[in-house]
Amino acid sequence: MSVKKLLLIFLALLLFSTLLFSCDEGSGDDEGASEGGEGGEEGGEEGEGGEEDAPVTEPEPKPDTTVYDSDPDFDYLTSDLSSYIELPESAYLNYTCNLKISGPRLGEDGGLSDVDIYILSLLRAAKSEEPASEGFVPEGVIGAGDFVKIYYRGYVVGDDGELTEKAGMCNFEGNAQNLEIGSGNFVPGFELNLVGKNPKDFARFSDLDGEGKLPEGKTALTVECYFPYNYHSADLQNRNAIFEVYVEGILDYTAPDWDTEFLTSYLEGRTDVTEEKLREYEGENICEQFEAYYAEKLLEGYESQKESLAMEALAESFFGAVKVLKYPKVRVEGFMKPYVDEITASYEKNGGILNGNTYSTLASYACAYLDITMLTTDWQGYLRDAAKSHVSQRLVIYYIMKELDLLPTKTELDGKVEEIKAEYYAEYARQMLEIKGKTPEEATEEEYTALIEEAKEIFDDYGYDYFADNYVYETILKELMKSVTIKTLEDEPSAEE
Repeated sequence: MSVKKLLLIFLALLLFSTLLFSCDEGSGDDEGASEGGEGGEEGGEEGEGGEEDAPVTEPEPKPDTTVYDSDPDFDYLTSDLSSYIELPESAYLNYTCNLKISGPRLGEDGGLSDVDIYILSLLRAAKSEEPASEGFVPEGVIGAGDFVKIYYRGYVVGDDGELTEKAGMCNFEGNAQNLEIGSGNFVPGFELNLVGKNPKDFARFSDLDGEGKLPEGKTALTVECYFPYNYHSADLQNRNAIFEVYVEGILDYTAPDWDTEFLTSYLEGRTDVTEEKLREYEGENICEQFEAYYAEKLLEGYESQKESLAMEALAESFFGAVKVLKYPKVRVEGFMKPYVDEITASYEKNGGILNGNTYSTLASYACAYLDITMLTTDWQGYLRDAAKSHVSQRLVIYYIMKELDLLPTKTELDGKVEEIKAEYYAEYARQMLEIKGKTPEEATEEEYTALIEEAKEIFDDYGYDYFADNYVYETILKELMKSVTIKTLEDEPSAEE
């Protein structure tokens, strides 16, 4: 396993999470009504082009002022960790976390419904492949799957109901934006509240005067929406908004209606939700039952999300509050040495050549190997900081484990490690088979065994400590969450109160 991969594992704040088989994807759009954020890429490597790197002034190694304990027999299970760290009990026990998150909107009091937003996305996915109109037309009823060419101007709704304009929520000075209804590219509620509207009944962008105002007798199409808690602009998170929308044209597609015929077709072949399952929910027909079912799923997802965010906040609390009095030197050096040896051996073996580039010194080679900046970084100091971060996190979780009187014996921990590794092997095999369209039950014994052996080759490289730490970390989180108090936006007093 490469140094880079191991560093990514060990330097993550939530180092011990077992979500090894998932990844996050992000996207970026305009700020205003659309969701997403901004991103950029860093590029350029020292020595680019295969030429020898230019002479540079290498930074002097930083003096290591770390306080170490020289006990060669240090052990996380048996050593007195209270002599190594200070950690206030309030940082992990009876912890209160305040989450800037609110539950799903289910249409109470005539408000927005996240269920309706989801249904719109289902209808959009089932639309016709070709548009019903030859191009954008100035009128027609907007429906799921249609493209609309729009201008918009948004207002944030204050706690007192006052509307405030904000930079970035208006595209008047640019070109009209194309939006597919039901795509979810704009903030929740925006697309839903355009459905059923006909642009001919409202003002167009060309009706605005030079100051962006409507002439008397003209009416703008307005839609209500909201910015979710994780919106990329923090000052807009959890805020309601109203947008004036000027629809310049519609590209019409044919989408099904939300009715029994469509839903029955949608459910065909599904195992997670079936007609039989839906009959457990209230409703006069299958569509209403599905709506009740999905509302329940949204609420369940919200509760799960709250717990996940609370765990993250709790981990940040106790990892951030620790004061390290001294480090076990044997553990810091034990972390660093394999990386230093691997990089040094690679430099000597390859004659300083890495990815087609030549590096004249071990330091410049190491920085390229680790993908860090040569001119500002002492590479061994970088590895030492990584080691100290890793060791301090391990000190914390084993310290808490002892304080909670949950620390296992070495024999018990060995057994747990074997159980966790077996789970990893099985999950790897399951996912590899899923790619092939199979389940573990459908695979031959030889095929499944081969995948398990493949998984062992991958995950056994992680080492004993990785799996042991996973167990300790998950155990303390599970126990600590019993005493955590979670507060959300719904728990905050309203302005009227």
